[in-house]
Amino acid sequence: MKKKWFSASCLMLLALCFTQHQVFAQAGIGTATPDASAMLQVESTTKGLLVPRMLATQRQAIVNPAAGLIVYQTDGTPGFYYNAGTSVAPSWVVLLNGESTVAASKITGTIGTSQIADGAVTTAKISASGTASSTTFLRGDGSWQTPAGGGSLSQSYSLTLTGNMGATNAMTTLGTLNNVAPGTYLVNIKLMLTANTGAIVVGVNNGTDYLASTSASGATAAPFNREFTFLVTLSATSNLSVNALVGANGGTALQSGSGVTLVKLY
Repeated sequence: MKKKWFSASCLMLLALCFTQHQVFAQAGIGTATPDASAMLQVESTTKGLLVPRMLATQRQAIVNPAAGLIVYQTDGTPGFYYNAGTSVAPSWVVLLNGESTVAASKITGTIGTSQIADGAVTTAKISASGTASSTTFLRGDGSWQTPAGGGSLSQSYSLTLTGNMGATNAMTTLGTLNNVAPGTYLVNIKLMLTANTGAIVVGVNNGTDYLASTSASGATAAPFNREFTFLVTLSATSNLSVNALVGANGGTALQSGSGVTLVKLY
């Protein structure tokens, strides 16, 4: 009788030891050799792993959720949620569900230039405030800025010049550009003439002062076609007159192709 009692006790002790060993060893489902780094390894080629599914109110009602706890929410914004906070102060974060775009509300950190490909972000989407247009540019701090003096970055003005060069050695107005916005412009004046006018001076005037001018020497033969280029800066909206002075053959008519163009640089 004692021998049988001893044998039963040994069997119970061995079973207890075996149970304790199983509690602390790795477990495998679908595999007899779970990876040494995993407490639990599940393998299947026909089925997946289904985590608890619940409503948002049920997720929020979990008492003291462990950090890293994962559930699948079925209503509201469906998806996998995990507790990024602590059990005392939970902070539930939704994981991206294969979205091709990321809502601005989901970006909480800083995206560096190394994460953005060249040309990946259009100008209109860079700033949440301000307007991307030809009248603004984006500063390095992310705010929109109007060019100094206003106006448009792509603004240009042009005018066909007609008529005659006027009297010799007299400054003559060839045309006027009205309401030119403030800014710095590249001015191009082209004069197509059938006769040599000798030395010639051209410039632009805002009605009070000559803002800029340049000159060219005469030619030995006609036609006397000349092109003048210079910069002019306007601090306020102005009417600009194009003026010319010739050293000889005043009254020479301007031919087709004569004109003035202003292109805003900044």
